[in-house]
Formats: sequence, structure tokens, C-alpha cells
Amino acid sequence: VGAATAGFRGGAVKNSQSNSGALYFSAASTVNFDGTTLSGNQSTSHGGALYAVGALQMELNNVTISDNTAGLGGTGDTYGGAFYLSAQKNQVTLLSGTISGNIAKPRQSENSSGYGGAFFFNNNSVFTMKGGIFDGNTVNQEGGAVYLGGGATVEIAGGTFRNNKAGWGGALYMYGKLNISDVLAEKNTGTAIANNGSTTISGGIFQENTSGYYSITAVTAWDGTLTVTGGTFTKNSGVAVGNSGGTVTISGGEIYENTGSGAGNRYGTIYIQEGANIHDNAQWGVYNSIEGSKVVMTGGSLCNNKSGGIYDYGTGFYWPNQRKGTVIVSGGKIRDNGGVGIQSGIVEISGGEITGNLGGVYGTDVTVSDGEITGNYGVDYGGGVRVASGVKGGNQDAMYYFYSHLSVTGGVIKDNRANKQGNDIYIAKPLDNNYGA
Repeated sequence: VGAATAGFRGGAVKNSQSNSGALYFSAASTVNFDGTTLSGNQSTSHGGALYAVGALQMELNNVTISDNTAGLGGTGDTYGGAFYLSAQKNQVTLLSGTISGNIAKPRQSENSSGYGGAFFFNNNSVFTMKGGIFDGNTVNQEGGAVYLGGGATVEIAGGTFRNNKAGWGGALYMYGKLNISDVLAEKNTGTAIANNGSTTISGGIFQENTSGYYSITAVTAWDGTLTVTGGTFTKNSGVAVGNSGGTVTISGGEIYENTGSGAGNRYGTIYIQEGANIHDNAQWGVYNSIEGSKVVMTGGSLCNNKSGGIYDYGTGFYWPNQRKGTVIVSGGKIRDNGGVGIQSGIVEISGGEITGNLGGVYGTDVTVSDGEITGNYGVDYGGGVRVASGVKGGNQDAMYYFYSHLSVTGGVIKDNRANKQGNDIYIAKPLDNNYGA
């Protein structure tokens, strides 16, 4: 079909075999599907049901798009098991329907991959989802259900992603700006929602998702910006929300009963603000795993997490050219966690409550100017504050020295207990004043 305005009301396109989709659009077109079935179509290249060279403006209502397959011939990567929109600046709206069982197969060549198990939209496209179900769509690489290229804008205000599978982005993989106000994302494999860009979540349920290449299971903005102001994240098999860099800001929603940590970031910054509720996770409430990362908590609560409240890289012995993690707490509650309340290289406390944990604060360079550290129990040393011996100065080939630092100018540190020494405060003796590597 050349440039056209096409409306499909009812009807079905089934079991077609082609080189480039059962429906082919060679120029920019406006296409509406209402009550239409596209099922069982196969393509040797991309887009088993639909292949578009020109940009499409498309609306999907009460559709059934199922069991379409792309990538059955030739070599190289495959894009879009059901729909392949190769042009830029597409505009697609999904109102309702079921999109299920579609697959973009990697073709018979070394290291080939599939992208977009159901839908593949090229750069600068706009996708709006108000309803519908993506169920059981599959690729081996990115975007189990939907893949969008660079500069994308996605609005999700309803609908479901269930049982979709990819190496990364089991439900959705994209580059651009993503806003989610309502969705059910469950039982997807390979991190349900993965965006290399800016992601804002104000609502929805994200549950029972599993990780693929990385340990984040429900939502990531990778090295971009992830903002969570609402939503429920529960029973995911790994870290529920997080990035591999950039920033994560949590000021609402509930993150609980995940098998990993509640929130994580490899080497960026996590902000925990008033309204955040992270509790009863099997590991840490917040976990940063790479040197130089930071957690800033101004409000909210981290409670009853099994491994502890906050972990940030850099406690204890490390080489001087490694950057310590930093935790800054000025408000909020870190309570009743199954491990230490805060563990990091640098810890700065100027407010908030740290109470009822298995150890209050564990760090190498600790400053307390306000706040409460009370009622914690240290399984060995330092029930309230334990200061470890760290390393400072030089590099691996030069002189450096061990040190421990604690500054207390305000706040309350009391009623803590330790099994061995230092009920409220324990400071490790530096191992040596100077040492040459």
C-alpha cells in the first residue's frame, strides 16, 4: 500500500507467509484497526503481520494480534515479530486488545538477535497505551513486547504486560522519555521496563518480574533518570527498581517483599524522600554496588529489610584510589532492619531516626550532627555507631595510611547495645600510621 488512509473494521488477516509482512505500507499512512485479527502470519525478514517503510499514524482498538513470527529466513538481526515500523516519527495508540505469542526470531547467523517481540518502532516515535494486554511475546535480546528506538516518547495510562520475555526489557525496551501512571506489569523476564532515558512512574503494579542480564527486575532507566512517585513493586526476583548510573529518586509508592533489594544503583545517586516506603525486602532497602556511588535520604522509611537499611560501597579496607560510597541522611526513618541501618565508607547524619536495627551505623568516616541513633543492637562491636579502619592518601604504588574518623557534634546516640564492645560507639584502631604498598 502506498500513501493512504486505511481503516480496518473487523475482519482477519491470518497465516500469511511473505518476505516483509502480511500488510506492507510503502509510504506514510494513517491506519486504524478496530476489531481486527492479525494472527499466525510469518515473515522471512521483519514484521510478520505488518511492515511499514513510511511513518504511520495508527490506532488499535479491540484488536487481536497473535502468534505472528518474523525472522524465518536470511541472516542478521530481526525487528518486530508482529509490527515493524522502519520509518521515524510514527504515532501509535493502543486503546484495547490482546497482543500475544508473537516472536522476533534471531536469524541463522552468528550472534544475531531479535528486537521487539510484538512491536518495533524506529526513532522519534510516540507510543500511547491506554489499555490492552501484551502477553507471552518473546525476543532473545531487547523488548520482549515493545521496542522503541532513540528519541521515543511513551505514555502508559492503562493495560497489562504479562509473561513477556527478553534478555533486557521483558515488556518494554526504549530510548527516550517514559511516563507511567497506570499499568499491570507481571511475570515478565529480563527487567519488565527498561529505558535508556528519563522515566517517571506515578502509579501501577509491578510484581513477580525476574531479571535477565542484570539484577534489576521491575523498572530501570539505566544510566538516565528514574523518578518514582507512586506505584506498587512487590515479589520481584531481584532488585525492584534501579539504575546502572544516573539518578534514582523515590518519593512515593510502596516497594516490598522483593527477593533482592528494594532499590539499587551501580554507580549513581539514589534519593529517598518523604513518601517513600521500602520495607520487608529479602536483602537491603537500598543498595549501591560500585565505588563512588551515593545515597541521600531526606524522608520516607526503610523498615524490616532483611540485610539492612542502606548499603553503599566502601566500608573498611579498600585502596586509596577507589572512591568511597557516601550516605547522607537528614530525615526519615531507618528502623527494625535485619542488618545494620547504614553501611558505607562515608556517612553523614544530620537528622532522621535510626533505631531497632542490628547495628545502627557502620562506616569509615562518620559525622553525626543531629538525628537519633537509638535502640540498635550490634552483633559484635558498636551497637550505635561502628567506625571501621579505612585507607587514606596515596595510591597503590605510593605511601598511604590507615585511619578511622568520627565526629559527633549533635544528635542523640543512646540505648544501643553491642555483643562485644562499644554499646553506643566503637572506633576501630587504625592498623598502622603509615604503610608503603
